[in-house]
Amino acid sequence: MKQIILLYPTENDPQTIILYEEILNKGGKAHLEPFKIPDKKDGSSISFDGKNLKIGSNLYDNIGAVYLRNVAVDTPTNIPGYTNAFEHAVWRAKFIKENYKVSAISGILSVLQSKGVLIANPIDTYFHHNTKANFFIDLANRKYSVPNTFATNDMAYVSDSYEKRRLIMKSMSGVGATRIVKKEHLERARDLSECPALFQDKIEGYTARVHTVGNKAVLTLKILADDIDSRSDTAGFEVMELDKKAEKQIVEINKKIGLHFSAWDAIIDNNGDAFLLDCNSGPYIGWIGNYYMRLVQSELAKYLIAYADSGSIEIAENSVNYAKPNVNTFKKIDKSILPIVHDIVHNRKKEQRHRH
Repeated sequence: MKQIILLYPTENDPQTIILYEEILNKGGKAHLEPFKIPDKKDGSSISFDGKNLKIGSNLYDNIGAVYLRNVAVDTPTNIPGYTNAFEHAVWRAKFIKENYKVSAISGILSVLQSKGVLIANPIDTYFHHNTKANFFIDLANRKYSVPNTFATNDMAYVSDSYEKRRLIMKSMSGVGATRIVKKEHLERARDLSECPALFQDKIEGYTARVHTVGNKAVLTLKILADDIDSRSDTAGFEVMELDKKAEKQIVEINKKIGLHFSAWDAIIDNNGDAFLLDCNSGPYIGWIGNYYMRLVQSELAKYLIAYADSGSIEIAENSVNYAKPNVNTFKKIDKSILPIVHDIVHNRKKEQRHRH
């Protein structure tokens, strides 16, 4: 049986641990390894000759699949907005150092992928999440259902658009900072001139989170929240069925990008039509709670094992099913049910200030 390597960002990452458990429970062979090359002081190393991969004392010579939790190592890719000149210099030095590590791991994964190893997901798939303007315009040109989108640092253009329709403003890359454009924003022209933003037409409806594995939407959740940024103050989740047209579009886009699993945000309007929003290539799903997270990771475990055993995408896709929840107990979950909501949600909000 070929091995499945799980590259995790931090020790005891619950999302990776649950996947590890699910692979072992289903008879697969998995190994946990950190997604970074440790510093020399750690006494460990990494080596690769195009076939054999050695991390520390662990030798891997029969790899079938690699799971990449995300590409974050130690330093955020986005420059924190609250640093002074000295803190920025420290951040920059750390970022350059970490880039060498990411580049080394990227090269190793590229070689493995060229030899038929499944990488879920390849590092180049993260490009789309960090170039949102290009991504949305490309989807619109391909006739996919997305909100009208534009990116600019010209406040006059925003003001003119504001008079004609309601707008949403969000970051050009990464997560967070999603808000409704208000009149007071139009008065802060300097902020926009120094940091261009992405703007979209506001669509009345609710946000859904679509989790996919292979060619299937395995779990779709209606997010119960009053805030326009649904992850800022999530009240809970409700299981829903995704429209087949929307599922087909997501699967098509995933295949074009090269994603084996993903989490999409979509707005379901008052007519029931879905408009696609962010595509998360290395989705953090701990915020949906341990119960739902295990449902998704169980299907991903099937997919990885099936590919590692067969080397066939078709067989891997056929191994995946809709992750049907126990609707009598968990069709709807609110934040008061603490045992199934992992503490990392609250810790993550503290670390990412824009979540408050």
